[in-house]
Amino acid sequence: MERDAKHDLGLCELTTEGPWYIDKIDSHDNSGPSATFYLVKSEHAANKDKIVADMILHGKDAEFIAMSREALPYWIKRAQEFEQDRTIDDLLEKDKTLLRNKISVAEDQINYWQKRYHDERDKCAELNIENEHSRFIIGEMNLKLNEYEQHPVFELISKREAAEAEVQRYREAINKAYPTIAGHYKRLVDSGETMAAGEWGEVARALYEVLGGDG
Repeated sequence: MERDAKHDLGLCELTTEGPWYIDKIDSHDNSGPSATFYLVKSEHAANKDKIVADMILHGKDAEFIAMSREALPYWIKRAQEFEQDRTIDDLLEKDKTLLRNKISVAEDQINYWQKRYHDERDKCAELNIENEHSRFIIGEMNLKLNEYEQHPVFELISKREAAEAEVQRYREAINKAYPTIAGHYKRLVDSGETMAAGEWGEVARALYEVLGGDG
């Protein structure tokens, strides 16, 4: 049977509040041999000593039932967190691949225009003709070089370097803030503040995506 974590966790939360403990009962009957059975009771203040399960014949069965009230919800939540983290990792990997492809295309364009620039500059260096016609040609080539130097790709290179430096500053700031936010989220989860934990969890995940999984 395939398990549904959300459904199973809901069943756990509908049971009598825990923790639970075991109470051993020895039964004596003059008409026959004595018998031992176990009760499982609640220790929670609102249900103090309430019987959760009775007439359990085996101590290990009773121990398992009592332990399951705390252990099952804990491990189901841990499994849900793991699945959520794995989904985030898959999305981040897709984003990284897309970004790498975009950077590769941009670098190809930059290399193309840099080569064009150097080729034209080399052509001008080879021209050493002193007549008016040659000087006119050189002037035209210099104009072309100036046009190439004014091409948006060179401005793009400068902006890219500035943007990379700015991104690095943001990453350093986020790296400093992320452990505090993630720790606060963990404390909210551990204390059972589900709504607040959900909001802080969204913040932590957003920072995690910005960091690319390095936070």
